[in-house]
Amino acid sequence: GDVSMPAPRPFLVLMSAGELTAEVQAVLEGDGLTPLALPSFTSEGIRVPWRRVQRGEAVTIANAEDSTELSWWLKIRLWAMTQYRRIVYLDADTLVHRPIEELFRLPAHVTFAAPVHVSRDGSGSELSVGVMSLRPDPSVFAALVAFLVQAAPQFETGVRSVDQVLQHTFFRSYFRWRGHPRWDDGGRFVGCSADAPPLSEGVKLQMQGGEGRALPPE
Repeated sequence: GDVSMPAPRPFLVLMSAGELTAEVQAVLEGDGLTPLALPSFTSEGIRVPWRRVQRGEAVTIANAEDSTELSWWLKIRLWAMTQYRRIVYLDADTLVHRPIEELFRLPAHVTFAAPVHVSRDGSGSELSVGVMSLRPDPSVFAALVAFLVQAAPQFETGVRSVDQVLQHTFFRSYFRWRGHPRWDDGGRFVGCSADAPPLSEGVKLQMQGGEGRALPPE
């Protein structure tokens, strides 16, 4: 049969404008990456929830507050990037073992898809925003920023993944979850199921530590 290869996609690297030096830009572009410098919310007068600095965390740059805020909240700006039909976001510490074209090919009615993991109290599951497939939408961006601004005055925590905790709370109420996505052998999205997809033996072994993952779309 006819096997069509996907068109090349831009590989964006999100970072703060202050960190994008000429040297960094040259290195990234030399590797075929596209640096995308974005402003912090603090620089725009928007207060976001804050986390206390933990013991052992080193402050390595002068503007530590702005940098730390960016490391937590910069990915929220993906929702405003409507120049892209769909964005697949990966944390910098993510290791990709296989093609992820299926995440780009999710249909338009799937606004958002992300992994989940077992909740801290073991009673359910929590959203993980280290990997996301999303369809940019200014209304989602505005609602998410408004939610964070409302939470900021009352929220200070020592939890490292404070952004993940708050985004899980937001998305759980903002979207109607449809279940676990499924693809056929050709990589075509065939819908969602209430049951988690079957896992290979290798994945089952990796999950024995108690952290299972699935992708719940909108």
